[in-house]
Amino acid sequence: MLPLPPDPTYTWEPAAGRYRSVATGRWVTFQSVREEAIERVVSASEARMVAITNQRVSGALTTEQWREAMRQEIKTLHVESAMAASGGRAQMNAADWGAVGAKVKAQYRYLDNFAGQIDSGAQKLDGTIVSRTRLYAHAGRATWEETRRRVRNEQGWQEEKRILGYAEHCEGCLEWAGKWAAIGALPPIGSQQCKVRCHCYYIYRRRNRRGAWEYSRE
Repeated sequence: MLPLPPDPTYTWEPAAGRYRSVATGRWVTFQSVREEAIERVVSASEARMVAITNQRVSGALTTEQWREAMRQEIKTLHVESAMAASGGRAQMNAADWGAVGAKVKAQYRYLDNFAGQIDSGAQKLDGTIVSRTRLYAHAGRATWEETRRRVRNEQGWQEEKRILGYAEHCEGCLEWAGKWAAIGALPPIGSQQCKVRCHCYYIYRRRNRRGAWEYSRE
């Protein structure tokens, strides 16, 4: 599980829309939450998914059993990623749940195709099946970013800018990085050539009462 309320590591401050460290009392950046929580969740989900796939490779699971186990992992991953970005289950609104549901259904469709290829023999039970499995876990990052994007929009932030993460960047990420635009106008994380391997994220800004730009602390 994520280190979120009721876990004592962080508390969520609804008025500010941010996490606070219980240990220090200081605000915690979303980037820190991503590095400390989301990446750990992605890694743990990846390990479980690989273990499930290895059971299919060994014959311990049928394709249908493998598919059902993967479906549960996919749902858990995306729900937890969305909750982390929104401040916990209590903060999730209808739009958040709807978006997560759509994401999970899309992943299920990819998984159904994957299962069909296993049964047909188009997908070999070799190293490629494990590599392909890992991608389902990496998709959790995009759900985290898209949920956080909606949260920032609801909080009144007006513009977004793509920041390159620590990774080898594809042409699309390089092209869109560093450009300010209205929230939602830029391509979502995971939509470029690197797809779910993307480690980019968005920062946000808005005009304050004096008309000056105020920047989010991501």
